[in-house]
Amino acid sequence: MRSLARPGGNITGVFFQQLELTTKRLQLVKDAFPDMQAAVVFWDHLSEDQWHAAKEIAPTLGLRLVGTELREQPYDYEVALAQAPSDHRGNLFAMTSPFFFRDRARLADFTLRHRMLSMFAFRE
Repeated sequence: MRSLARPGGNITGVFFQQLELTTKRLQLVKDAFPDMQAAVVFWDHLSEDQWHAAKEIAPTLGLRLVGTELREQPYDYEVALAQAPSDHRGNLFAMTSPFFFRDRARLADFTLRHRMLSMFAFRE
């Protein structure tokens, strides 16, 4: 393989760059909403590395993040949001996880109901 951009030859399998994409998603939202200062991050055991990447890049973007780990199925997003400081509750980032993907319609309804700016790694 010559490079990821120009592999040359056959490639099989799946490659996920979730840590890099997490950083890019935070940058995109901050560029679009430069006045944003704080946000809640929903993460689970499958997306813990993404949460750590988000925490690391956030200060360079002028963001304060508070993470809420969701553990028990089905995830209770109301309880998770209630655990966050009130000044963080207007903005939500959901990390990439099969469980968040499964709940994508619920998460979309949740953020609309709470009138939150949100960023997800999937489309509904």
